[in-house]
Formats: sequence, structure tokens, C-alpha cells
Amino acid sequence: MASKSTLVAAGLTGVAAVTVGTLALVQPKPEPSSTPSPTSLQSTPASGNGSMVPTLSPSPSSSASASTPAPDSPANPTVPPSSVPPRSTEATIRQLESCKVTMAKVNDPNPPSNLRSQPNTDTSSTIVGQLKNGTFLTVVEEKNNWFRISTPAKGWISKSVVQSGCNEKTEQVSFAKGSTRAEISDEFIGSGSHVYRFQLAQGQTLTITSQKGPLPAVADPNGKFITGMEDQQTAWSQKLTIGGDYQIVMDSNFKGYKYRFRVEVQ
Repeated sequence: MASKSTLVAAGLTGVAAVTVGTLALVQPKPEPSSTPSPTSLQSTPASGNGSMVPTLSPSPSSSASASTPAPDSPANPTVPPSSVPPRSTEATIRQLESCKVTMAKVNDPNPPSNLRSQPNTDTSSTIVGQLKNGTFLTVVEEKNNWFRISTPAKGWISKSVVQSGCNEKTEQVSFAKGSTRAEISDEFIGSGSHVYRFQLAQGQTLTITSQKGPLPAVADPNGKFITGMEDQQTAWSQKLTIGGDYQIVMDSNFKGYKYRFRVEVQ
């Protein structure tokens, strides 16, 4: 049984000036005596907030059972976003080029979550504190399905009890043969930037329609933004004067949000 420990952390800030959650002042929960069971994570992101070019735009908990201690690391850990294979739909081919996790959110089915001195549950890894559900974390490093965090406190937390995704991401997107439409959807956990690259031809008309969240920003092959993120506008269309690699950009600088949009060319 680990000894009692208390950490007080309040008013600390995470990446991109995000106000993170408060370190829970509760007793460490007992260590599991056998191989723990997998957990199921749920997502409850906040709404996004778009703005003109190219500015960044922007859980219920339950008490742990005294007789059934919560695990730090279940048998089936979450697959790291960087290892997720390219995704395809009927009319879209998406190739992930880069993915970096810089934030996460505590989402433990048996809260609070243990924060440890090492990325394991060995006797040498002491519990240095606990975190409430909904707490935003600044991720510094990933190792063996654990995240090392710097705020709201320093330590290691199992990936199985947090919600995370690519905060900084780039994807190459192609239309399937015979198609001129692509459907894109994803989610921010905290702040970040998602870039979708399309090879488009001069003279084509590009149309983007927002189905959830803000309308994306668009940069031409020279890196010049020809439209910015918009909260009030749901569609944008323009005939392209040059051909090349266009970037469609979604940004978040708050607690994150889900989004979905359609890209069409004629």
C-alpha cells in the first residue's frame, strides 16, 4: 500500500495559456492486486471558436469503490495516435504525415487517477498525487503507454485513463478515383493545429462546407491564406488561380472541439 501524499496545484497554466484542472487533494487509491481490466474512454470536448486569418481559434466523475481499487494501466492500453494507420472512406484517402500529442484530458472510469513518479506500477514508482476527471494535462513525453506531464503537476499518468489525440497534425488527402469530394472529421483535445494538404489544379473551383465546428482556413501553395477560419460562415468557394499543394487548416487554442467539413472541386 502506497503512503499518503498530498499535492496542491491551482492556477497553473498548460500549453497555449490553457487553464488546466486542479490537482485533487485526496488519498491515493489502492494498488490493484491483479491484472486490471481495460477501460473505456468517452469524449466531451468544448465548442470551438474560429476567427479571421490566420489566428488560432479557439466530466462527470464518480467515487472509487473501497473494495475494488482502480487500475493505473489496463490490459488493453489505448493505441497511440501516431500508430493509427491511414484512414480511407469511399471518396477520401487520408495519409497521416505527422502527429504530436501535447495535451490530454483525464477521463478515468474509476477516478481519481494516480500520478506516479515513474511510468509503471512497480513498488519503486510512488504515487505523487491524484487528478480529477476533466483535468487538462500538458504532455511532455510518451513512454510505454504512459504520459509524462508538466502541469498541473509533474509525474507520469497511464494513457488508459486519459483522452488524447494529435494536437499538431498534418495529413495528405487525396480524392478517390473518379471522385471530387472528401469528407474530413476529427477532434481537438486542448490546443493545436490540424493541416490537410490537397494537390489541386489551376482553374478548379474549390468549395468547403462546414458541417460541425468552424469553417476552416485555406492557404495557397505559396503559403498565403486566401480565407480564414469563420464561426459565422458555413461555406466558402473560390476559383483557383494557381495549382499546387493547398492547405486546409483547423486551429484550437482553448479546450478543444469536434469538427467536420466537406471539400469539393469542380
